[in-house]
Amino acid sequence: MKESADKTEATYKDGAEGLSARRIGRGDAARHASGYFQADVELEATFGTTTELEGFINNFRPAEGEKGTEHVSSSWDVDLKGTTADFASALTATDNSDATWTANAYGGSTTERPKGIHGTFNTNFDNDNGKAWGVYHTER
Repeated sequence: MKESADKTEATYKDGAEGLSARRIGRGDAARHASGYFQADVELEATFGTTTELEGFINNFRPAEGEKGTEHVSSSWDVDLKGTTADFASALTATDNSDATWTANAYGGSTTERPKGIHGTFNTNFDNDNGKAWGVYHTER
């Protein structure tokens, strides 16, 4: 866990799971693949008048027990950026975020930083004809 001495910053890490789909090839030869994935998530929170969240989802891989591998690419990276007035309010994803996503905190109070952040995301990988929809969970 990384947390600054004045407790204005904290790092949250864990994983994501969801569904992904890809189109491989073009035209009549194109084929489609879909299935379940797992990935890694890391968020950096900077607390202040507004809370800024930045992070990423990467290391996409087929979920355990998934038979195929074409529905996911290990080269996928999703940049997450957003702000919220407090975690009771909706997260506002910034324009330079690669995904539509939500962030909900738990285990905190007005005097303690959240123990974890969880939420949802969806994104398109235009350069790879892929899409991913999922949920994530992180802890300090």
